Amino acid sequence: AYFRASVSAFLKTWQSAFAHPKAYLSYKTNYMPALCRSAHALGMGADVVSGFEMELALKLCPPSDIVFNGPLKRAGELERAARDGITINIDLAEELETLEALRTSGRITTARLGLRVNPGLPVFAARDRSFVQAHAAKQRSAKFGWPLADGLAGHMAERISASGFSFETVHAHLNSQI
Repeated sequence: AYFRASVSAFLKTWQSAFAHPKAYLSYKTNYMPALCRSAHALGMGADVVSGFEMELALKLCPPSDIVFNGPLKRAGELERAARDGITINIDLAEELETLEALRTSGRITTARLGLRVNPGLPVFAARDRSFVQAHAAKQRSAKFGWPLADGLAGHMAERISASGFSFETVHAHLNSQI
């Protein structure tokens, strides 16, 4: 009951701030089926980072409500996600190249893609300027997503757009502590 109330309050806040928002439950954080079902019943999608999590999510919610994140997606996982209509957030150029090769070989015809970006923004404030500066530097070099500041995210967005696949989302992972 506490989880459902918290999710409902979060979604209400999110919906008041954004037009047509979609929130996703991190299966990496907690993939207990009962909890996932509760989140999906309230309107959340599934955010998965592995083939195992993707298979579980496919049993619990529609493929169109699943986003596949993570930097080490295998070719078979990418193929399955593309065939099932799961949104794939591109973390590495090799993932796009694998999808293009799968299309060339006829194993897939299309894919719903997103781009995971790193905005490089600090998410914590403090009176100690050294903390703020160190935190900001860490955010710019974080391991999640294509950096916005140096143009890599823009370059990758252009590659996805030119690929002929459906480019649908932009995803940001600001910090694990939020």
